[in-house]
Amino acid sequence: MAYEQKPGKCTVWPNEDKREDWHDDYKGQIQTESGEQFWIGLSGPHASRNGKTYWKINLRPQKPRPQQEMDYRDAAQPVRPAYDTTSRSRVTDSGMPVPLDDELDDSIPF
Repeated sequence: MAYEQKPGKCTVWPNEDKREDWHDDYKGQIQTESGEQFWIGLSGPHASRNGKTYWKINLRPQKPRPQQEMDYRDAAQPVRPAYDTTSRSRVTDSGMPVPLDDELDDSIPF
C-alpha cells in the first residue's frame, strides 16, 4: 500500500542533499486541511541565548511544475542560418541558397 499524505500531518526525513550549513537538516511535505501542499524544512536543535532549545521550521508552497509538451519532430529540425556567410547568399526554407544580388530591385534610382 502506497503512502497517503493525510491533511494536517507531515513527515520529515534527514536531508541527504545537504551541502551547506544553511540547508535544512530535515525535509518533507505537509498538506493543509484545505488541500494545499507545502515543502517543510526543519533545522536544529538550536540553543537560544538563555539556553533553551528550539527548532526552525520553514514552509514553502509547492508550485505545480508546468507541463511542457514538446513534439519530438520540433527538436530534430536542424537550425539553418538566414544568410550563408561563406558565399554571401540567403538560404531559403528549403535550404537552397539565393544570391543576394538577385534580391535587389534595379528600379530604384539610387
